[in-house]
Order: sequence, then structure tokens, then C-alpha cells
Amino acid sequence: MKFILFFVLLHVGLRANDDIEIINNKTFDETKCKVCDAPDVITNSEYYRKYKTFDIRLKDGSYIYNVISASRELVDTNGIPFQEFLRINYKKDNSCVSVLYDITEVSEFSLGDIGSGGQPLTLPIKAARFFQRKQEKLYAPNHHFYLQALIGYTGPYENEFERNVGINNFYYGGGLKYLYGNKTKLGINAEIILENGRARMPLGLEGRYIFWGGQEVVKSNNTFYPSQCQFQKVGDKVVSPNDNIPQVENHYKHLTRNIQEHDETVYYTEAESIKTDPFRLFLYGEGGSFFDLFDEGQGASPAINENDFGQYYFGAGFGAEIFNNLDLMIGVRYMRLNLRTPCEECNDLYVLNTNEAISLLIKLSYSIHK
Repeated sequence: MKFILFFVLLHVGLRANDDIEIINNKTFDETKCKVCDAPDVITNSEYYRKYKTFDIRLKDGSYIYNVISASRELVDTNGIPFQEFLRINYKKDNSCVSVLYDITEVSEFSLGDIGSGGQPLTLPIKAARFFQRKQEKLYAPNHHFYLQALIGYTGPYENEFERNVGINNFYYGGGLKYLYGNKTKLGINAEIILENGRARMPLGLEGRYIFWGGQEVVKSNNTFYPSQCQFQKVGDKVVSPNDNIPQVENHYKHLTRNIQEHDETVYYTEAESIKTDPFRLFLYGEGGSFFDLFDEGQGASPAINENDFGQYYFGAGFGAEIFNNLDLMIGVRYMRLNLRTPCEECNDLYVLNTNEAISLLIKLSYSIHK
């Protein structure tokens, strides 16, 4: 009986030890906390080999202990883009805690221990150098040139005098256009249309207002070079974005941003670029006159009703600027057109016919911006 009781107690004790061992085997997952490896002067130390962590001292004299990883990071703060911060990930109660400090608030890597191989070791942490490319100030393009094709539909034409003076269903054409502006654009439009075998040139003004999407100047950065994990130590090479740029070309200027000391082995840059929304919607309006490009029947005279002469158009609609160089417009155009024809009942005189047409119009344009 004693033997059985001893065996049971022994088995329970082993299970208890197993449970304790399982709890003690809950290890910290370092890979989830590490962004950058520490500089090799830190990782080669006896302290780091023993604890796999290091400390970081702040400018106010306080420390952050059990640090696993430190990396540079850019953050927009108070309306100022690309302010440099230090992301510090450290171990606390088997958890990874991440904190962000302005780079000017951080002093150095630090470690030290009691006994052999635990001598103090420090490595300064300095701000990366910030460069801005010298270039003319960018503006969203204001000059827009268009090469366009169009098709219009008016429906069938009927005339009580059976004179063939109107547009019969469709007319086609192409043209050139120039608009000035960014959100609101105004300019001149010139087209050539073919209607019922006759060529005419609408010439007038056009304007548009973009109510959704647009273009703007944005600042961009190329992150840290050679990497966000670079911190200067003895023997590291000084680097600059001007290293491989000929002197005659535009180059980068170092901006100190009121920082006294910099790490000359790492930098980041800033440049301006134009951001264009891929799909921009607008409303448009147009209006102008017609010039006839055919011989027979053009002009106001001779005709018994010369005062009826007047050719013009106006229209409106909506459209889309697609990607950077395509325009699609759909609208309605009213056109008043004239054509002189013989008048048999008027003793072989000419009569000035007027055709008023309302058409559905589609334009597709290729644009160039400057």
C-alpha cells in the first residue's frame, strides 16, 4: 500500500514539475519586437550576448531598459512634414512595448553589467541629415492643349420645302482646344464638323469646373539611406545624395532644422511632385459662332432675307478627366445654322434657310499639360 501511495505522489509531483517547466518555458518572441538589429559594437558585446537587450539613455538622463530594437522613423507633426523620430521597442513582462521619441530627445545607446565583460559601452544617437533638392517651385499645370474627336446626334431632319439644308441624324468632327487653369479652366475651342456633306468650323469659348478630384503639389521623401537602421560608429562612410550627381546639375541642399549635430552616415531627402487623382469629374459650358468651309450656299447674300443670317451654338454637359491625358465629355449642344438655296417660287432668287438643331454630343480628347 505504501508503495502504491509513493508511486501516486511521485507521479503527481512529476506532473507538477512539468507544469512549472511549461510555465517557465514561455519565452519572449524577439522576432515580433525587432525592426532593426543593433549596431555591431552593441551586438558584439558580452552584455548583449548574455541578455539580448540593451538600454537607451534620453537627453533628460532617464533610461529605457531591455530595448530589443531601435529604428528611425519619419512623422508629420504640427504641419511640418518628415520630422525624424526614434522608434524604440522594448521588452516588458514578456510583452513588446513600442514608444516614439523625437530624435532630439534621445542621447545614446547604453549598456553595462557587473563583472567581467560588463564594462559600460555607449554609442551616440544623432539625427540623420535632411536634404532638399534644389529645383524651381512646382505648380499644378495651368496650360492644357487638347486634340479631340466628336460625334453628335440630332435625329432625322424634315423640311416642308424639301430643301436639304439640315443635319440628318449624325455629324462628325475633330478639333483643337486650349484651356487655362487648374480647378476652373477657361479657353478657346476650334472644331471642324461634317454635316450632310458640308464642312463647318465652330469657333468659340469653353469653360469647365472640376467638382471632384484634382491635382496638387505634394512633398515626398525617399525614406532613409542606406537604411532606417543605420547609426554612426567609427569607420562608417559619410554619405550624401550629391555623391553621384555632377556639379552642373541640380543638387541637394542640407537643411539643419536647428539641429546641432548630425549622423553623417545616414540621410533622407525631400522633393515636390504633382499628385493627380486618376478620375476627375467636371461640368462644362461652351458657346461661339460658325464659319462655313463650303462654297455653294454659304454666307448671307445674295438672299431675299439677308437679315435672318446668324450662326452660333451653345451647350453644356459633364465630363471626366481620366488618368492624366484623356478627356470624355457628354453634353447637349444647340446649333443655329444657315444655308442659301435657290427659291423657285421667288423668281430664281436665293432664300436664306435657317436650321435650328439640338444634339447629343460626345467628345473624346487627348490632352497635354504644361
